[in-house]
Amino acid sequence: MRGVSAAAAPRAALLSVLLYLAALVAPAFPAHAGAALLLSGWHEMFAWRAAGALVAFAWLANPLLLAAWTCGYFRAWRAAAALAAPALALALAVSFGSRVVVSEGGAPLPLPHLSGGYWLWVASLAAALTAAILGARRAAAQRDRGGTTLTAAHD
Repeated sequence: MRGVSAAAAPRAALLSVLLYLAALVAPAFPAHAGAALLLSGWHEMFAWRAAGALVAFAWLANPLLLAAWTCGYFRAWRAAAALAAPALALALAVSFGSRVVVSEGGAPLPLPHLSGGYWLWVASLAAALTAAILGARRAAAQRDRGGTTLTAAHD
């Protein structure tokens, strides 16, 4: 098996950021852009009984993703993977939900069709996890070869 390119993890991380930015401007479901859901989605956690846990806690994927990006920036790849994996799971759980709370009133509505913005968000999380895995594999391969890396203390 060939080694992981030095540029693979940073490129996957950049792809993750670009996909996330695209998700912010695209509708996640009809009439609700990703940026609006990012700003107001945390309300959902307080209405978790109405919306259901699968949808209510998905917003937490956003701070987990930010933490994963931060760990990746500092080459703490295993920590980045440990953050990106549950973030991806939280985001994917939305697709199994049936209700959503989209206003401060707290009344649940049937979960509408998930649009492109949602899938861009999921792809962003998957790219972040991929970046973390690639970075961790490269760091491990460098350690196995006896090379020193900045990640030795983190991974």
